[in-house]
Amino acid sequence: MKEASPLKIEVFNLKGQLVTTLLDDYKNAGSWSLSWNGRDAKGMLCPAGVYVLKFSGAQGTQYRKVSKK
Repeated sequence: MKEASPLKIEVFNLKGQLVTTLLDDYKNAGSWSLSWNGRDAKGMLCPAGVYVLKFSGAQGTQYRKVSKK
C-alpha cells in the first residue's frame, strides 16, 4: 500500500472567493466519498448557484464546477 499523500479540497464561489475548506488532510489512494453540506466556513447556508471545487494534492491541482440547489 502506498503512503498517504496530502489532499486539500476547497469550495470557491464564481468570484473566486474561498467559501469553505472541505478537507485538508492526508488520504490513502483509493475510493472514498465526501459531501458538502452547502454551508460556508462560518456555518451560514450558501445561496443556490454554481461553485468551484479545487482539489490540490501531490499529483497537481484540478477544478470541478458543481451546482448547489
